[in-house]
Amino acid sequence: MIRRIFSSLVYLLLAVIFGCVLALTGPQFNLAYAAGEFATTYDITYEVNEQGKAVVVSDISLINKLSNIYATQYQLTLERGDISGILAWDNKGAIKTEVEKQDEATLIRLKFNDQIVGVGKNLRFTLKYEISDFAKKNGQIWEIAVPRILDLKESEVATVAVKVPLSFGSPAFISPLPNSTSETKFFQILNFSKERIGDKPIIIALGEFQIFDFSLTYHLSNSKAAPVFTKIAFPPDTNYQKIAYNGIQPKPENIEVDGDGNWLGTYTLSPLEKKIVRATGKVKIWANPNTERGAKQDLKKYLTPQSYWEVEDPEIKKLAASLKTPEAIYNYVVDNLNYDFSKVGLSNERLGAQAVLKKKNNAICLEFTDLFIALARAAGIPARELNGFAYTENPKLKPLSAATDILHSWPEFYDTNKRLWVQIDPTWGKTSGVDFFHKLDLSHFVFAIHGADSRYPPAAGSYREENAVGKDIKVSFGEYKEEKIPEINVIFNLPKAIFPGQNVSGSILVTNLGPGALYNVPISIESRSLSLSSPVEMTIESLVPFAQKEIPVSFNRRISLKAETAKVDVLVNGENFSYNLQIEPILFQLLLILLISASLIVIIVLSAKARRLSLPQQ
Repeated sequence: MIRRIFSSLVYLLLAVIFGCVLALTGPQFNLAYAAGEFATTYDITYEVNEQGKAVVVSDISLINKLSNIYATQYQLTLERGDISGILAWDNKGAIKTEVEKQDEATLIRLKFNDQIVGVGKNLRFTLKYEISDFAKKNGQIWEIAVPRILDLKESEVATVAVKVPLSFGSPAFISPLPNSTSETKFFQILNFSKERIGDKPIIIALGEFQIFDFSLTYHLSNSKAAPVFTKIAFPPDTNYQKIAYNGIQPKPENIEVDGDGNWLGTYTLSPLEKKIVRATGKVKIWANPNTERGAKQDLKKYLTPQSYWEVEDPEIKKLAASLKTPEAIYNYVVDNLNYDFSKVGLSNERLGAQAVLKKKNNAICLEFTDLFIALARAAGIPARELNGFAYTENPKLKPLSAATDILHSWPEFYDTNKRLWVQIDPTWGKTSGVDFFHKLDLSHFVFAIHGADSRYPPAAGSYREENAVGKDIKVSFGEYKEEKIPEINVIFNLPKAIFPGQNVSGSILVTNLGPGALYNVPISIESRSLSLSSPVEMTIESLVPFAQKEIPVSFNRRISLKAETAKVDVLVNGENFSYNLQIEPILFQLLLILLISASLIVIIVLSAKARRLSLPQQ
C-alpha cells in the first residue's frame, strides 16, 4: 500500500513529459520535469527516404539523481505532423503506448515496464515513429526543418543525426553548421551536438540551385503634354542569380547597366500616354556566390550617407566604432530590433536607421536593412540594399511586406578579402532564429539594387496603378531547362559604296537578342580590302539581354583602277558577321569629277550669258 501511494505521488509529481510542438515543418521537443530529479540524455536519428518520409528513432536515458524516485510515464505531443508507425520498447520488451488525436496533434503516452529506484540508476528506452511530410521538395530544392530541442541545458548529453539520401544533392544551406558529416553508400549524415544546436531549429536545404519562373508587370504613365523618357529596372544578374528572359513586351529601346549593376530599360512615352510593360523569364539562384563577377568595384560610394542611412549620426558612429565587423553589426541588429507584424501589408513610412534606434519595436524588413547598412558604412564596410522577392511558407517565421508588391528587403556587404558581395538577411534571422549571416538560403530573388541611392531605381512592384486589384508580381517554382546561348545580332551602319582614298566613318551596332547576358564579350573587326583606322579588337564588359552596343569605325581605301567589293568581317563571341561595300574605280571617280567640273563650267557660262542679255542696250 505504501508503495502504491508512493508510486501515485511519483506519477503526479515526477512523470517525465516530453512536449513537442512543430517548428516550421518539423516537431519540437521540450523536456519538462521536476527540477534536479533526473539527468537526461538522448540520441535522436532522423532517416529520410526518397519520398521525404522520415523514420525517427529516439534513444532516451533517464538517470535518477535522488535515491527514492523513479519515472513511471512518458508523454509526447506531436502537432501538425502526419505521424504513423508508433513503437516503443525497453530492455524488457515492448512498452504499452496510448495514442490520442487532438485536432491536428497526436498525443503519445508510454507506460514504463520497469521502475528503477536509486541514485544513478538509468532507465533506457526507445521511441520510434514516422513523419510522412518531414522533407519537402520545393522546386529544385529539398527542404528539411528538424525539430527544435528546448531546455538542452537540462540534459547531460544530446545528439541529433539527420540521414538524407545522396540523391537529394549537396547541402546548399545548413543552420546551424553540423559538428561533423559523413557518407554511406546511400546517405549523407549530418551530426549535431546540443552545444551546436542551442535553442535554434535545424534547417537544411539540399540541391545545387533553385529555379523560379517570373512574370512582372510595370504600369508606366505620362501625365505631361510633352514626350518623356523613363527607365525601369528589370531583374539583373548578381553573383547569386542568373536571369534568362522569355521576353519583354514591348521591348525597351535599350537596356544599360548602371554602377550598382541594375539593368535599366529605356522607354519613350508620348504625351498623356499609358504603357504596360511585361517581363517574363526564369531565374537560377545559387547557394554559393559566383566569384567571377565581383572583382571590379568602385567601393567609395558604398560608404557615403544617403536618405535612411545616416552614417554621420553620432549614435550610429558610436555604435559602429564598437561593433566594427559585419557579423557583430548583424548580431546587434538581430538582437536589438523587434519585428512589428502589425505593419505587414500596410503602406508604412520608412523610418530609416536613425529613427529605428528610437523605435526598436516598430521595425520591418526595411528598418532591419537600413540599420545594418548605416552601421556598416559608418564602420568603413561597403554595404547596400537589395529589393525583391523571397519565398516563404510561414510568414510568421519569414515575414514579407507586400504593400506595394516590393515583397522583401535585405542587405549585402562587400567582403574585401573574398572580393565579392555577400547577401545576408537580419530580418529573417530575427523572426526565424535561423543563421542568415554565414549563408543565405535559395529563396531570395533580387529585383533592384540600391547602393548609390537608397531609393532608386524603384523595383518591380512599385509601378502599380492606383486602386489596382491583384498583384503585378508573380513568382513560382520552375523546372530546370538547358540554358540557351544568347543570340547576337549585328547591324552595319556603313555606306553601300565608297571611292578610293575616301575617308569613311560609320558604326557597327551589336545587339543581344536574349535570353541571358554575356560578359567579357570579345569583338574583332577586320577587312583585307580596307584600311581600318579605328580599334580592330576590343572587349565588351557586359552585354545584357536586349542591350545594344554601338562601335564606331573609320577606314579608307587605296586607289584602284577597277571596281571592287570590299568585305568587312566582325567576329562577336566567336560568331562571324560580314558586310560588303562597293568600291568605285579611280577612272570612274575621275570621270565623275570631269563631268561635275564640266557641268559647273556650263552653268557658269550660261549664267554669264543670261546676265549680259538682261543688261539694258545703250
